[in-house]
Amino acid sequence: VDAGRPAVARVRALLGRRCRATLADGRALEGALHCADKQGNIILTDTVETRSAPEGSNAAETTQTRTLGMVLIPDKHRVGFEVEATDEERLEWMSLGD
Repeated sequence: VDAGRPAVARVRALLGRRCRATLADGRALEGALHCADKQGNIILTDTVETRSAPEGSNAAETTQTRTLGMVLIPDKHRVGFEVEATDEERLEWMSLGD
């Protein structure tokens, strides 16, 4: 099905994996990768948002979290993306043999 389309195969292998997307406004969204489109937009499920209070604020807690559920993250708002993986998986992804 994905023959000749290695990028599709790589994304498909990540579906259901726990991921962390960092947004331009400093928030971090952690959830399971549900899907991604050609434009780079992603959908996460079972998502938890984490945001830090600005430096110098009088907030009692420096980090706030809330449960969001399913979220769509447009590519234009995403500045970082990480996938939870074992060390062996990370080495395999970094291999130059592709």
